Amino acid sequence: MNNCYIDRLSDDLLCIIFKLICEEEHAAFYDSFQQRFNGSHWDDWGDDDDYYQPGPSSHDSDFLSTLISAMEVCQRWKCVLSQIPSIWSTFQLSFRQGATSLEHARTFLRLSGSNPLKIILLWDDHSWIPQSVSVENDLRVEEPASREEIMASVHLVSLIQELYAHVHRWREFTLRTTSVAHMYHALSFMSHPSIHPAHMLEKFHVQLVHNERHAAHYFQEPSLFPGSVPPIRDLLLFGIKWSWLSASMFSSTLVNLRMHYDGTFGDKDLGYKRDDALLQLLGGLPNLQSLALELELTFDLDDEHPIVLPQLSSLSIKSRSMGNWTSDFLRCVRMPDLCILTLDEVEREYIETHRTHTHEGILRELARLTDPDIMEDSCLLQLVELHLLNFTHRANAALIHRLYTQMITLEVLTLGPGAGDDNVALTMGLPRPHGLADLPLPGLRTLVVFDVPKDVLWHAISERALVAGPLEELYYEDRENKRNTTVANDWQDRVETYHRIGSVESYRYSDIVSRQWSELE
Repeated sequence: MNNCYIDRLSDDLLCIIFKLICEEEHAAFYDSFQQRFNGSHWDDWGDDDDYYQPGPSSHDSDFLSTLISAMEVCQRWKCVLSQIPSIWSTFQLSFRQGATSLEHARTFLRLSGSNPLKIILLWDDHSWIPQSVSVENDLRVEEPASREEIMASVHLVSLIQELYAHVHRWREFTLRTTSVAHMYHALSFMSHPSIHPAHMLEKFHVQLVHNERHAAHYFQEPSLFPGSVPPIRDLLLFGIKWSWLSASMFSSTLVNLRMHYDGTFGDKDLGYKRDDALLQLLGGLPNLQSLALELELTFDLDDEHPIVLPQLSSLSIKSRSMGNWTSDFLRCVRMPDLCILTLDEVEREYIETHRTHTHEGILRELARLTDPDIMEDSCLLQLVELHLLNFTHRANAALIHRLYTQMITLEVLTLGPGAGDDNVALTMGLPRPHGLADLPLPGLRTLVVFDVPKDVLWHAISERALVAGPLEELYYEDRENKRNTTVANDWQDRVETYHRIGSVESYRYSDIVSRQWSELE
């Protein structure tokens, strides 16, 4: 390399170049980590089947760290890279690396010195998702694990064991897998006592995806990180029973919490902790800012001793039985700073006959919480955004009118797909009332609407515009004029900006809130 220009660079410039390359590599990896498959993300809020549909791994090609490759170029590069411990503290390992994943982990652990670690482990091959096969007498059993899955499990066990010895340096840890056996192996190791407590862990994400089974937890099993009180700020449990965590992990440091767990898949009578205990743990989270619950809950809440989440600004709930517990949750949990509420109930066929009265209970509770004559100022709900998906409601117009006129701070309303013609009732609450003193949603600026006939929406927007002026933004799925490129002119003088939206690209709750979930035509 004596004749190469790059060999003339000083060690300091080489360090800068290597750091920039690492930053670019991590950014590219994050994009691929969040990639979609056939228009769906791994964490979409669509039908329940979306969780379990086979998808690609987060790494369709073999992954080899640029740092590992650069180390092999020449002795000088190896020497320079070995003297920059900070760039070795963030690493991603894949099952595709096989046995070399352990070797790479040891390299990163050794060269990172004492720096805090940010770790991502991807063991999410869709071929490991259990498939049922028919046998005699129409019985169905799961296919046995493949050799590849067994070997991947062996490599993961060795890797977790090596990494857990450095748990005191973990700052961020993410594991995504499609195999429940792999997840149990990982959780089991992280439940072992350690002489080094996880005193730096701020982000902890464990994701069992595309698998109808879940990582349940029994009373007699130990919790994660025994003897530790990790200062976790960002916690994601996807397909992982919440009781894997000790009560100390639900601490005042927690800022973002998301839990997805479907307890209907064979989890009855197995000695799990009661769901109402989970709600009590939530009461110890004074600094929680965002909460996403994708759960089937049954619990008893005490109105006399409400749970207080004083800093919570965003609440998202997805549940097949949402109407059975959400109204109780809203009644017994104090959220004085709540600004964004997202509700999604799925499996329309199951709840078609039950949904009307259960959703009416939720709307009645929202109407109570937004009524200044009932609620004290410190408990009055003042939403800025309300997003409703698969939310069927056919109750009397007076309830909707009452709710809308009390929501004076609401700026964004989403009537998302999945409700069919039942979004009409919620849309008809938008026109101006007979009296001007109680204008529905007086602060509304952005409206997102699916599954509403154009004439109904036209009437609602036109009537409202006479009193409140045009909306700032309208997002509308106009099924009647999908091929009409001049349809935007129809909404002139009624909305300032019109977006004609087509099929939904993503049901992710974060995309719903940011309105990045719809395809503009």
